[in-house]
Amino acid sequence: MNGAEKIQGKKLIKLMEHVQRERIMLSMRLVGQNYERLTMITRIPKDKKASFFAIDPPRDFKNTVAEMNACELQFKFNGSDNLEYIFTTFGGKFSDDETQIKFPYYIERLQRRRYFRLTVPMGTKLFFKLGQFHRELI
Repeated sequence: MNGAEKIQGKKLIKLMEHVQRERIMLSMRLVGQNYERLTMITRIPKDKKASFFAIDPPRDFKNTVAEMNACELQFKFNGSDNLEYIFTTFGGKFSDDETQIKFPYYIERLQRRRYFRLTVPMGTKLFFKLGQFHRELI
């Protein structure tokens, strides 16, 4: 089963705060470049109108983005539910101490299960036959 759920609005901010609080590592990639590094979210402003989050910049990041006209960044991480999350954002403010990245419009949670789960009504029974044996699961 392949599918993606889009996380937006308040849920997006709560997810980003969770990633910061739990110190979850993010894989950061410059789109169109051969550049991929690990980073962490260091700060999310408490202001309700905050439009950015801050990351710990890799050592060579500022020099790499200084040579670019526009900067498109893709981030990936695995959540506590062992699912992959991915989002893309553009630009930001780059300094040696902190890099401020614009909040994405949404984050995709990717479902890549080989066997998907079904929601079944209460009282559902499963019958199976194994050789001569007939069994019922409730």
